Formats: sequence, structure tokens, C-alpha cells
Amino acid sequence: MEEKRSYPRNCIAIPIKCLCRFKEDENLSLSLDGVTADISETGICFYTERNLADCSKIEMRSSNWSKPRKGKIMWQMTMPDMGIYKVGVSLQHEDLQYATREEPVKTF
Repeated sequence: MEEKRSYPRNCIAIPIKCLCRFKEDENLSLSLDGVTADISETGICFYTERNLADCSKIEMRSSNWSKPRKGKIMWQMTMPDMGIYKVGVSLQHEDLQYATREEPVKTF
């Protein structure tokens, strides 16, 4: 199958610490741990034990990165066999205006 993505993904497992903001009240947040599955120039996919369906914005930190990575949670997939969630994040680029997420997180 031919890859149709504009930016190639790098499959790499990096432990991350995350801070997620809730959609209904951005003053409320949730801290959690995760492990990346793959990273591209525009996004990150990671695994976590927490359900993030009520969250929209996320900040991720790793000892491998010089600064935190911020973005929007775009989708979440439940992996019931493993008791974890797979989450897709669109990264915020500093040169772009950060848009708030209005539609619900897609869940599978």
C-alpha cells in the first residue's frame, strides 16, 4: 500500500509526560504518562492508560526533547485487548495561530 501522508512517520517509543486541558473548562487539567508510537513533523501518536475523550489541548514533555510539544487531540482509539488507548495529536507550530478544537474527539 502506498503511503499518502505528506510527512513521513518515525516509529519510536519515547516515554512522555502529558498535561491535557479539558474541553468544557480549560482551567482544569489532567496529568498522565504515555509512550509514543510514532512521530512526524506535524503529529504524534502515543499510547496511554487514560481516556482523553473529554480533553482537547495537550502539552507533552520528554527528556529527549529540548522543549515541550503542544497540540490538539484529534482522535482516540480504544485498545480493549490491552486496556490502553491510542491517541493522535496534531502538533501546534509556533508560527501558526493555535486554534481551539470545536468538534468532538473521534473515538474508535
